[in-house]
Amino acid sequence: VAGRIPAGASVCINSGPTQESVARALLKRRKLRVITNSLPIAQICSDNSECEVWVAGGVMRRGDGGVFGGGAEGFIREFKADYGILGVPCIDEDGNLLEQDLHRAAVAKAIIESSRFVFLAVAASCFGSSAVARVAHLSSIQAVFSNAPLDDRWKKLADAAGTPLHLV
Repeated sequence: VAGRIPAGASVCINSGPTQESVARALLKRRKLRVITNSLPIAQICSDNSECEVWVAGGVMRRGDGGVFGGGAEGFIREFKADYGILGVPCIDEDGNLLEQDLHRAAVAKAIIESSRFVFLAVAASCFGSSAVARVAHLSSIQAVFSNAPLDDRWKKLADAAGTPLHLV
């Protein structure tokens, strides 16, 4: 994912361990502007002296350092980022991107709406799992990056959605 982000780009990243890995890889990029609802991602990106970091306010979730609530969503919607980098825990059989709760889903939706290009970075285990809060459909994402080979049905689903699937 990080290899697709050029120097000087603006990037909006939601919270989560996969996104933290992407943020670490982005440390090599120059002059990035990072918008995030994740305190760990903000801290990671602050290690790059050429990176400008914008952090959403709201209620911090203790487990992952993500910041949620209407303030976080509204903050993200104030921007138009070049790239949005999302992670979701679940992609169902119909190609719906799903979250475990409405707060996480609302932040992910705000990132989609506020980004010119959206990349989804997910573990292969997310495919075929389910959750209750709908974020979007696979067709609203410009590319999906995953960490392991997937069954052909997922490749077909991504093709039908017009969304390239990259295995890394």
